[in-house]
Amino acid sequence: MKAQHIKDTHFILISDIKGIGFAFNQLKILLGKNNNNYLSLIYYLFPKVSAHPLFKSELESIEKRFSSKLLVYYAHYNAPSFSDESCANQQILEVVINSNTLNQMQFQVFGNSEFIEIISERLHFLGIKENQIILNHLNK
Repeated sequence: MKAQHIKDTHFILISDIKGIGFAFNQLKILLGKNNNNYLSLIYYLFPKVSAHPLFKSELESIEKRFSSKLLVYYAHYNAPSFSDESCANQQILEVVINSNTLNQMQFQVFGNSEFIEIISERLHFLGIKENQIILNHLNK
């Protein structure tokens, strides 16, 4: 799960609850590099875990420490299935994409196959190219 390391890149990590452990580790690796990159984490939460998501305390601590390099978004959805809220899924992606100020964007998606497929479709719809997306399926 290595990311391309391009100078002045905005890395956007996108995860569901299943992939957050891998996304969290990748976030720490990217923050540990001394470069001009910026990071965003979009963490999609099921209604049952919205109050106490995994790694919330750690993410808050790291976000404070790296306030000029990291922004964490918590995306809550209430539908029985992630696919039932495709408009809400797209809205947070649009915010992150449209607020980008760096030369390059690199997306990494962590989670189950359904989640990854939906996010990948939304990213393509928003004009993100295939070579800007790394998919990390965690169904095993």
